[in-house]
Amino acid sequence: MVAEYVKGIMQKGIARFAKELKRPNDEVQLLISWNVEEGRPKFRKMVKDLPHQDITFNDVLGVKFDMFNRGEIVNNFITQTMQNYSEELECSKEQLFIVISLLEDSEGFDEVKLHLFKGNEKIKELQLEQLLT
Repeated sequence: MVAEYVKGIMQKGIARFAKELKRPNDEVQLLISWNVEEGRPKFRKMVKDLPHQDITFNDVLGVKFDMFNRGEIVNNFITQTMQNYSEELECSKEQLFIVISLLEDSEGFDEVKLHLFKGNEKIKELQLEQLLT
């Protein structure tokens, strides 16, 4: 249930960023990395041929203020997931990145794809449920 909700947030966020920039959805990605100073995940908007831009979860949501504290809930899940993968891969959380993309499936629907990276190396594709457990 939480995974489907977050999937919708990510789909809408990427689609909204793409629309604002007049770009196709597949040219916009979100990157989640670890912010050492704040001890929490940080988000970055990546657009083909444009500089990357640090954003907040509220930017992904498309709101100025998160009255329901959704960002904090999602951050807690992501923090635990990054901790688990850092232990599994024997590295620090700062070395891990999660890239979220929208790709059109065979039926024309935008499907959320997540990939785990350790540095520049793609480790594996993740299911959203893995990020939020």
